[in-house]
Order: sequence, then C-alpha cells, then structure tokens
Amino acid sequence: MPSDEPPEEARHVYYSEEHDLLHLETVARRILGTEEDETLDDLTDSISARLRALRGNETSDVSVPSDRTTLATSHGILLAELRKLIDDVQPTQPSTSSGQSVALGVLTSAEWGALARYCSRVNDKPSLHLVFDLMKQSSVPISADTLSSVAEIFSDRGDIQTIETLLEKYNPRGVAVPERLRDLHIKAHLLNETSLDMPTNALRTLHEYENSATPAPQRTYTRLITHLFHRHTAVAHAHAWDLFAHMRYAAHPYPDAVTYTLMIRACATPSFAHGVETERALDLFTEMTVDHEMPPTAGAYTAVILACARASDKKYVHEAFRLAGEMLDTHRDARGHSAYAPDRRLFIALLEGAKRVGDLGRARWILAEMVQASLEDPEGDMFVDEEVMMHVFNAYAAYRPPFKRSQTLVKEELPEVDEQSAAPGPVIENANDPVTTQLPPQTRAAVVSEVESLMARILADNKADSQDLRFKNVHLNPRLLNAYLSVLYVHASFDTWSERYRTIFPEQDVPRSPSTYILALERCARTPKSLERKLALQFAEEVWKEWEAIEASWWSRAAGSVSLSARQVEKANAAMIRMLSITGNLNRALDHVRAFVKRYPPLAIREPPPKHELRSTRTSLTANRPLVRLTTEVDIPDDTVPPLLTFTELDVLHQRLVVANKKDGIKYLKWVCKSYEGSLKMRREKTLHSHPKPVHGDVAE
Repeated sequence: MPSDEPPEEARHVYYSEEHDLLHLETVARRILGTEEDETLDDLTDSISARLRALRGNETSDVSVPSDRTTLATSHGILLAELRKLIDDVQPTQPSTSSGQSVALGVLTSAEWGALARYCSRVNDKPSLHLVFDLMKQSSVPISADTLSSVAEIFSDRGDIQTIETLLEKYNPRGVAVPERLRDLHIKAHLLNETSLDMPTNALRTLHEYENSATPAPQRTYTRLITHLFHRHTAVAHAHAWDLFAHMRYAAHPYPDAVTYTLMIRACATPSFAHGVETERALDLFTEMTVDHEMPPTAGAYTAVILACARASDKKYVHEAFRLAGEMLDTHRDARGHSAYAPDRRLFIALLEGAKRVGDLGRARWILAEMVQASLEDPEGDMFVDEEVMMHVFNAYAAYRPPFKRSQTLVKEELPEVDEQSAAPGPVIENANDPVTTQLPPQTRAAVVSEVESLMARILADNKADSQDLRFKNVHLNPRLLNAYLSVLYVHASFDTWSERYRTIFPEQDVPRSPSTYILALERCARTPKSLERKLALQFAEEVWKEWEAIEASWWSRAAGSVSLSARQVEKANAAMIRMLSITGNLNRALDHVRAFVKRYPPLAIREPPPKHELRSTRTSLTANRPLVRLTTEVDIPDDTVPPLLTFTELDVLHQRLVVANKKDGIKYLKWVCKSYEGSLKMRREKTLHSHPKPVHGDVAE
C-alpha cells in the first residue's frame, strides 16, 4: 500500500519576537532531521539558548534531574530544561474568559510534534511520554496528525503495546479514534502475525472498530486481504474473499481501483477446487469499468488478462489476447499515443496463455519483443529472466509439431529447392543474438535443437562478464531447469533426456527440487511399449532411491528436511506404482502399496483440523467476524489431508492384476481404496458439522 502523506503542520503556533530572533525555522528543521549536517547537539544548544532567553537567564546551566536515566541523552537534557521552564511559567499562565489556559509560547506545535517523532525514532518511550505530558501542561493540543505520525513509527515495528498506550492516554475520551490511527493500529497487529495463516488479532481489532461504528479505512481491508492471499492455505484464501464481501456490506460498499485489481488478480490463482475463476475476474472487471465507470488501470488490465490466460478453456486464452489488444490500441489520445505501455507483467501474462494452448509462435514472438525492448532500454523492466524463460520452455513442451514421419510420402525425385527462399534452421547465429525462423520448428528434432540453442545461450551468458547480454538476468534455478527438461521429456529420446537429467543439475550446481523427481518419475511411467521400458525402469529406480530418502526425512520431520506437500508425495508414489505395473513387476507394486499404507494409514485421515474461530457461519447482525460470505465450507478444499491413494492411482495395477488373475492382490487393492474413501467421507462429514470456538462478542453455535 502507498505510504500516507506526511502530517500537515498545525496552523496556529505560539511564539514571541524572541523566537524569531533565534531562527525558529532552522530549529524546526533540525528537530525534523532534514539537515544532515546538523547534529542533535547543535539542536539542543540552539533550543536551550532560546529557552534561556525566554527565562531571562543567558548564563544559567541546564540541570539534569537524577530520577530519569533517559535524560542523560542530549534530547533528555533538552526535555529537562523544557520541563523546568514550564513548571516555572505555568503558575502565572493566564486563562481565557471561558476558563481555558492560554498556550505557552515555548515551542510551536510543529516543533513539539517533531521532537515527539525524534523520541519515537530513537525508541525512547519515556521521553516520548514526557513530550506529550509537557504539551498538555503547556496547553498545546496534541493533534491527530502528531499522534498518527508517532504511531506510524511504532506501527512499522509492530509495537502494539505502545500504540494502544498512546490511544488510551492521549486520544481525547469520547472522541472516535482518527481513521489513520485505526489503520496503523491494525497494521501493527498484522506485522506481529506475519507467520500466521489467519491474523486473528488484526481481524478481531478490525471488527471491533466496525462494532463501534468507526470502521477502518479501505486501505486497511486491502492490506488484510493481501496478507490472506499471500498465505498458502485454502482457508486463508476463502477468508480473503469473505472479508471482501463483508467490507462491502459493513464498511465500504464501493471498492476502489486498487482493491478491484487485487481481487481480479486473486481470481488468477487456483486456490479452490475449481481452479482459476476466470468468469468471476471478468465480472469484477466489468463491474469496475462499466457499472462504476472507473477508468481501468494497467494493473487491472494485466490482472484480468492473467486470469483469462491461465484458464483451461481456449476461448478464454483468446479473450486474454483480445483484452491485450484493447488495452494497447483502444485507449489512445488525439496524437495516437496509447494510455498504456506494454510492460513485463503483461508479456508474462500473455506467455501464460500461449503455453497453455501450445501456441509456440506467439511465445517466440513475445520473447523476441522482450529481447528487443531490453536492448533499447537496458535499465527498463522489460528484461528476460528465469520466469520468462520458464514459460517459454513450457510453451515448447506443449507445442505439437505438424510434421509426422509416419505420414510422410517418400518420393524418388525431390524438387529443387530455392536456396534464397528457403528458411534457415533455428540456430544461434553468433555469440550475441539468438535468431529463430519466422515459422515454429516443424519436427520434434527441430524443437529440441532450438531449445538446446536457447539453453546454451543462457548458460553462456551466465558465465560471461559482459553486461550487454540478452540473457544476463536469467538465473539458473530448479524451476527453470525443470521446464527445460520438460521439453526433452516430450520431444527428445530416452537417451537424451535421461542423460541431461543426470548432468544438468550437478554441472550448474543447482539442487534438484521435489518437482524434479516427480516429473522424471511421471515421464518414466508414460514410456510407450518398446524396449525403452526396461531402461526407463532402471532410471526410475535410480530416481526413486533419491526421492525415498527425501520423503523419509520429511515424514520423520527431521531437521533440515525438504518441504513437501501431501499431494507431491501422492504423485511420486503413484508414478512409481504405475512404472512397476506396466513393466510386469506386480508383486513389487503391491509391496509398494503396502509400504505406503503402513506409512500413511487411512485412519490418520479421519480427523479434520479444528475450525478457526473466525470461520463461524452462524447468522448474526453483529459479530467479530465476517457477516457476509462468498464461500461455504463445501467450496473450500481441505488442503491438510495426509497422503492417500485412490482408484485413479491404482487403476493400472488393478488391470494388470485382473489379467494375471491375482485375486488376493485385487482384494487388497479394493480394501485400500475403500478404506481411504471411507476415511475421506468421515473427515468431510466432521468438517461440515464442526463448530469453532466462540469469538469474543459472539455466541457459540
């Protein structure tokens, strides 16, 4: 969220002619710390000189009270003299006709505020409270801007106790907490709960402000929703959507462009069982631009394009490219200049769409455009990095060349080829420029050749020292190498991709990720009927040996173990069971299933995690939780289910057992599938009927 504007200085200041003679503006700048050449000692000397002048004692020394250790600092000495002066002058302080005291002209409101901010920056809380007490004693009001500027410093530190103390002591009783202070109060709670999936205290404080008829500003809701979307749990994502609906019902019915963009971008993240929510993204974009007549921002356009590009339906992918054309061509001024310039996020969104439909031509065109833009503006954001190349490699993997050797008609005489009109092959022309043909590669061999050329260029640029390189920002990581290997898995021979799997990671000193092993095992399990299956089994056993050690470490929760998800464990084991099944090793496959069931028994699935207190669905008009929801318990997938096996994973093994007439194995597989299925059903029923703990101010269900 953008930072708030600096507080407006108080308009009414109290000073006499002596202040002008002592250069008040210079003193204020020193307090604010805007003059780097000035030190706190200079500031203290200057203000102390003014204070001595006001007391009529130019030669008196400043006495430091011994009861406060914080006054041993320079600003502490200054505060000691301020307190002494105010104590001396206060008995003679005049009052207005209404009985209110007249403010003493010791410091201006701006200077008091700046001194309070300085004490906050150095984290001297006793001196800060002394500043505010002296302001009250000298009848200078503590403005909301001053209190907010101080609270912002402690909010960035997550110091909730200090902020709540400031609100209790210095916010006038009976007066609503200012909007900015509400936002900072909740922000401090949020920074204290960064490791939690559900920021309980921040959300509870938000609802408490709502119940007092002083809801937090919209930027607070946006910040909390952003935090929830950054958590990697389905419950947190569902609560983010519920908080968005609740905000529109209880506080801010009309979201701003920033909030709309956030929610549209969230639709592009497959956080629920039904994946990317493209239709919801288009509805929100239409509501923003048509219903509320908000001009679309570049971020909103990019978000809705990404939501369409990530859809599994080709019609939405084509809609993504249509929206990109609308963004760049429709919004032009009288001179023909587009209101939106294509940026890196837009091109990455379009690459998402191109790779999903296997449109290699568009992916190569986008890559060429990004390379050209990076050459024209080396300092711009249109650079090619590992994320871009990962999408490009995935597009190569999804591409299906039109040429098939089995459908080729061989002729004895071939027509003469015009060498000038023949398109060159996809090669790296020189050490600086990757050159590709206008047409995508027409054969699998050409795809592999082009990808190998691109990878060679990336590796060369990583080792070179020159800054004028096309792929200098492409850093090697497991995701990039996995995408590169995925191309070989589809288009290369077994010898080629198995060799590259063994060598590419150690050569580049990049560790293998869990996805590396899973993709390799799944590729082995897809080996067609040929002599390669025997070689693929040997390779799969080699990969499985490494994976087994990683899984065992994760299962035992050993220190330093690789983080895995239950679904990754399922994929790896299912791929190995399938590999053993298609190669006729039925007994080994059954032993593998038995080992899996022993490690992850069906009984462990039955008990769901406790429902969070903020997920209560009780109907209520007032409560410390969302009152309106967009998601139900049925809509939220349970991403805490331990690893399990279903009939889908065991189908191939079951078929081979039927063919081999192994009745005992068939019965065992049936028991395994039914056991996991029954445990899942019981877990689901307990989840739907579970009751959360009562929230403060609410009633238990």
